[in-house]
Amino acid sequence: MKFRAVILVVVLVFLCSMGTHLSSNELTENTDVTKEVQGLRAEVNKLRRQVDYLMIDLRFDESDIDVLRQRVQYAEKSRARVQALFLAGGHGGSGEQVHRCNAELRLAQAHLAFAEKDYDAAIKHLDATVAASKMVQQTLQNKFDSGTVTLEFLIDSQQSVADAQLEKNRIRRKIQFLQTQNL
Repeated sequence: MKFRAVILVVVLVFLCSMGTHLSSNELTENTDVTKEVQGLRAEVNKLRRQVDYLMIDLRFDESDIDVLRQRVQYAEKSRARVQALFLAGGHGGSGEQVHRCNAELRLAQAHLAFAEKDYDAAIKHLDATVAASKMVQQTLQNKFDSGTVTLEFLIDSQQSVADAQLEKNRIRRKIQFLQTQNL
């Protein structure tokens, strides 16, 4: 249908440029074609706006990158603190918390790498995020099986694994899009 409209427009332009006079039937068809072309233009403009909106998620300025760097620094500090507590046997330093901090750090590093267009590093960090999330889930599964944590904690850990995998898939698709578009 759209192809037909384009052909009609081309023919119309050609006939008009040749100075050919159109009959009343041809004028009616011309009006229909004009309406169809206007509809197509509106649809194209709507798609352009949607693409522009989606592209915002793929653009990072220096202030965005600074925020992501700060997030990585916070995650590094948290992981170091939790790991020190774990090694010292202190409260708040469980193996589960170390894995959770590792997952958060790797996710922050993945977002920073993506923003800096270091796509290989982003995927590597996302793989590590998924692995760390699975370690948290396994730790909580063991605790649940032994009766030391509630089902709620186990379900939260399962959701964290799914969220990590979904984020990895989303960023991988964004990377593929950017690479195919040479952006």
